[in-house]
Amino acid sequence: MKVFLDANVLFSAALPGSLMGRFLEVVRSKAEVVSNRAAVDEAVRNLDRKFSSRLPHLQSLVQSITVTQFVAELPGVELVEKDRHILGAAVASRCSHLLTGDERHFQHLFGKAVLGVKVVNAALFAEEIGLKKIDRKPSKAD
Repeated sequence: MKVFLDANVLFSAALPGSLMGRFLEVVRSKAEVVSNRAAVDEAVRNLDRKFSSRLPHLQSLVQSITVTQFVAELPGVELVEKDRHILGAAVASRCSHLLTGDERHFQHLFGKAVLGVKVVNAALFAEEIGLKKIDRKPSKAD
């Protein structure tokens, strides 16, 4: 399994006490995790504007995943231009899944495979990999 992370997933994972951060720890234990430079740059810009103290955490996360430069064409796929590079990068990277929280632009594709990449949000992906529920309270190890 190979999972591509959208910018909003990277951003959320970098926040303090983030449920997404804990979720990604589980995902990284089960799958190869990939993103691209455009998604990383977007996450950095947004985090720098809102929670700049978390930039080192994001950089650490990015160093633990594969960051690709490749983008595939998406003939016939309805998606706003700014998000075509995300799905195109997931396709070019031969990912099995694109993990995104962007319901506004990707919701019509949730649960569907596009050129071999299944588009999912965290809830769909957690269900698919057999997670029942992630406890929202940090453990003592946090």
